[in-house]
Amino acid sequence: MDMIMVDVTNIQCFEGDEVIVFDANSTAETLAQTANTISYELITSISQRVKRIILS
Repeated sequence: MDMIMVDVTNIQCFEGDEVIVFDANSTAETLAQTANTISYELITSISQRVKRIILS
């Protein structure tokens, strides 16, 4: 299944809103430390069917 859970407590959002999972402030490394894992595991667990926009 293509599922991801994101805690949106105290965030005003609605179904269908755009979500940015990784950015300059919330890097994969930072989120991995919080989740007690490694960044590679986070990045590779996101299915290829999820749309990606990569800015460099």
